[in-house]
Amino acid sequence: FAKRDVVRAGHAAPAALTPLVPALIASIAIAIPTSADVVLVRHYFAAQDAGAYAAVSTLGKVVVFGPLAVSLALFPSMVREHAAGALPAGALRRVVAATAAVAVPSAAAILLAWAVAPGVIFARYNVAFPLIAMYLGAMLAFSLVVSLVYFALARRQTSVIAVVPLGLAVELVIVAAWHPSGAATASVLLAGNLALLAGVTWRCVAAPAVGVTVTDGTSPA
Repeated sequence: FAKRDVVRAGHAAPAALTPLVPALIASIAIAIPTSADVVLVRHYFAAQDAGAYAAVSTLGKVVVFGPLAVSLALFPSMVREHAAGALPAGALRRVVAATAAVAVPSAAAILLAWAVAPGVIFARYNVAFPLIAMYLGAMLAFSLVVSLVYFALARRQTSVIAVVPLGLAVELVIVAAWHPSGAATASVLLAGNLALLAGVTWRCVAAPAVGVTVTDGTSPA
């Protein structure tokens, strides 16, 4: 459908569809932290420990996919602003703030619910504070990374997007090589996602945006 619409608009299909490649890479990368680590944990850990980690991971998805709605809602307007030459790198503060406004309360609510009634939240598992705190922190950091990925997609900063799968691959390699406990695994994710957040933020600011051809035939910088 995208190819059909692009051709009808009179654009060269291969060039116009080029942005779909980083978008596909970004979509795959976003799904990795919420599933790949659980696969490794189930492989290396005992059933009880793996179950506790999987339970925490399930709640951690809320911290990622809840704020994802914010990025999806802002994305069309960011694309339009960039096409009009009005989406500076400084606008990422707005994106990060909107995401944090959803992600931080979500993580705090889950942590509070665990503190008040751990037996209700994790009825079958004994989940310690370091595991849930570090895992929620890791997912909070990654939710901000996701928001910056959408910002980079809007500005067609492909070099920014390429950083994400590489960083996540390094995290998974470390987890596969070093996994003494669930909390240790979560600490690897936390440190890796914080480093990824710093790197992606830097690239969003430093990397040049790519102009988008608009309907009047001009191509803003």
